[in-house]
Amino acid sequence: MKTSAPPRARRPWRAALLAIACLGPVVPTAPSVQAERAIAPDAAVDVSLESPAAAVHVGDPFEIVAHVRLRGGARGPWMLAPTSDGPAVEVVRGRLLSIDADVLEDADGQVHARLRIPVLARAAGTTVLRARVQAYGCREGRCRPIDGEGSLVLEVLPP
Repeated sequence: MKTSAPPRARRPWRAALLAIACLGPVVPTAPSVQAERAIAPDAAVDVSLESPAAAVHVGDPFEIVAHVRLRGGARGPWMLAPTSDGPAVEVVRGRLLSIDADVLEDADGQVHARLRIPVLARAAGTTVLRARVQAYGCREGRCRPIDGEGSLVLEVLPP
C-alpha cells in the first residue's frame, strides 16, 4: 500500500501563490499621470514647420525651418527629431539639439528658437515631414518630459 504525502508537501507553489496574493505587489507603483502633470501643468512645446522653397524638384537640397516655442515652465536642453513619411524626401540630419538653434524674439516679446532642417528631394511625389521635440517641464526641482510635434506636407516635382 502506497501512502501519499501531506497536501502541503505535494503543492509547495500554492503556499507561494497565496503569500503573493495576500501581500500584494512588492514593487512600488509608478506615479499617476495626474501627479506627474501637477509638476508643471502649463508646460508645453509648440512646433511649427515651414518650407522656404516655393517649388521643390527631385535632386534639390533644401531646408525646412522649424520654430520651437517652450511655454509655461518647459525648458531645455531639448532635442528635435525630424522624420519623413514616404520616399519623396530624405532627412539629412536626424537629430538637432537646442544648441543648434537660433534664438529669436517675436514682435510681442516672446522668445522662440529657429532650426534649419537639411532635406534632400529623392523622388517625385507627396510626403509628410514631421518634427518631434522632446523637452522637460520643471517646477520646484522636479521635472517631467514634455513632447511637441509639428508636420508639413511637401510636394516634390519631377526634375
